[in-house]
Amino acid sequence: MLKSWEAAYVAGIIDGEGTISFKNIDSKGKRNPVIAITSSDLKMLVFIQSLLSGSLSSKKMMISGQPTYIYTIEIKQKETIREALSQIQQFLRADHKKEEVERVLENFSSDSNRNILRPKQPASNMFLMEKAY
Repeated sequence: MLKSWEAAYVAGIIDGEGTISFKNIDSKGKRNPVIAITSSDLKMLVFIQSLLSGSLSSKKMMISGQPTYIYTIEIKQKETIREALSQIQQFLRADHKKEEVERVLENFSSDSNRNILRPKQPASNMFLMEKAY
């Protein structure tokens, strides 16, 4: 469960840099929700990972002739997504993000026979952690 200020912070990041979508079709043909945030600010993504779990990845890009790392966190655990979206919904400002959240939460309420496991703790990725601090 997120604290109020944490939910507001995550909502602001999702409003600005995040996406909420459906992908990863499961064995039953259903698409699963995913929250993804892409940024060059690794410390912010590591903080969000500490709140919501998720997996971090990096990609090296050339911007203005300089190598730059862009990082992405993807949150895929259904229960984590449902709880997080329920808590941040009130803090979202962008109308299209509010609509995305409503669509995902409606999908959860219509899926009465889902079997959700507790989210796993994120694997420690020391390389990313060292770069963040």
